[in-house]
Amino acid sequence: MKFSRKQQIAFSIIVFLIWLATACASRGIHPGAINKADSDLYDTLLVAQAALNQAKVDFASGKIPASAKDEINVAIRAYNVAQASWKTWRSGVSKDYTQLEKDIAALTREVAKVIRLRGDK
Repeated sequence: MKFSRKQQIAFSIIVFLIWLATACASRGIHPGAINKADSDLYDTLLVAQAALNQAKVDFASGKIPASAKDEINVAIRAYNVAQASWKTWRSGVSKDYTQLEKDIAALTREVAKVIRLRGDK
């Protein structure tokens, strides 16, 4: 059976997310974390930051087309919002976990879009 490039990318993203969920579930809480949710959110931010840093490198080297600059910037802004939301929640200034969940979900969507930009160059 032959899979389209889009199907291959979707499959790769799903495998990565399953791996990430398994890796996070199999280890304990980060030192200094308030609780498991805090530790998992920290992991999510670390993975997103690594993906965005790689996207910047790929963009600079031409592996991602110049037309994708706006999409990368949207993802970076989503990261900044999610990180600020996490810091606010973690500090106790806000107990609004629902907003934090929305910001993390938005970050995840935007990072997935950036990961798909690279394609198979």
